[in-house]
Amino acid sequence: MDESTIRRRDIQSSAKTHKFTLTEELMILSSLRKKIYKILDPLSVAIRACILADLNYQNIITMDYKKGCVVVKDTITGNVLDNPLMDDVVYRIGLYKTSVSKWIRLLNGESYKRSEYYLKKVRKRVLVGLQNKKAVKFREQVLLSGGC
Repeated sequence: MDESTIRRRDIQSSAKTHKFTLTEELMILSSLRKKIYKILDPLSVAIRACILADLNYQNIITMDYKKGCVVVKDTITGNVLDNPLMDDVVYRIGLYKTSVSKWIRLLNGESYKRSEYYLKKVRKRVLVGLQNKKAVKFREQVLLSGGC
């Protein structure tokens, strides 16, 4: 093969690339759903599980079978991450150490300690983050996929 030939894989893509978290990708994929949201909705639980998985992928928390969720990096002071929702979850995990499944229930509001650990308006907070990244836009209460 001639060396002057340019291969397609060697050409830089001019398309915009967005780096989304698992939580944001789940919200984009579920945006077509036309069902009334409830607190015990499986999507609510999945969003909270994705938040914990995102924090684990970024090496901010560790998920251990014996210790549960533990903050690895010293980010308990807040506003260290670029995502305020993730910052909020890291702060809460730093205050109370328990298992992953219990954290998902606590963050979803399925316990007696709801007022202390329950994350409110998570979907809206994730969608506002996506709107700030210019990945989605809102028109008349309808979510439209944007520059993805």
